[in-house]
Amino acid sequence: MTLATTVDVAAAVGHELSDEETARADQLLQVASSAVQEKTGYRFEPGSYTVGRKVRRNRIDLPAKVAEVTAVRSVDECTGTATAVTDYALRGSRLYVPGQCYVEVDFTVTDAVPDEITALVAGVVGGLLMMPPAGVTSEMAGPYQVTFGNNSGRIYFSDSDMTVLRKYMQPKAAIRTL
Repeated sequence: MTLATTVDVAAAVGHELSDEETARADQLLQVASSAVQEKTGYRFEPGSYTVGRKVRRNRIDLPAKVAEVTAVRSVDECTGTATAVTDYALRGSRLYVPGQCYVEVDFTVTDAVPDEITALVAGVVGGLLMMPPAGVTSEMAGPYQVTFGNNSGRIYFSDSDMTVLRKYMQPKAAIRTL
């Protein structure tokens, strides 16, 4: 599932997409959607997920706005043994689990993709569509010359994109040194 559609991309660029642009946008939407989810660690798509998290200060942040937690298991880090946990509380995407070190959580997400994420993905893809094709192109008008570099189709996030994405970024796992 992509986090935006070709209709969203057309709105971002301000014109109807040609057949060629639509085909290219479909591919770029897949890449941009994956890049956003990878960058943030957040799952925007509705569905069922399982994550493992280190419990810090009796709480963990789940990678989505959770509709329902279906199971919580405490995992012994030495043996890998999982034990059901029933004394937890869910508030938004934060799960409070007292007295545990590491847990696995099964949960369901039902909310739609936030509008700001849809707009961001559509804007990134639209920006790539508006760039000149791959290769270097120079244009000259009188004494002025403009040179365009290679458009590799890679997804880049601007500083303003990162400002939006930071709200959804999940904490990184701590590195344990023995």
